[in-house]
Amino acid sequence: MDFQNSYCRSCRDNKIILELKAVFSLSPVMKAQIINYLRLSKVPVGYLVNFRNTRVQFKWFVSG
Repeated sequence: MDFQNSYCRSCRDNKIILELKAVFSLSPVMKAQIINYLRLSKVPVGYLVNFRNTRVQFKWFVSG
């Protein structure tokens, strides 16, 4: 794994992007951001994960 500026720039085999957050709720801007990451990197799958709430919140994205 290659870490730069406290985020994972490229995950193993370029098969997934994992965006970790600690916010009250996932905003549309955050969702748009991971969609852009998928488009630009040509990685097929991404997860947006939020650890702030009492239960872990996650959203799965597939580039298409």
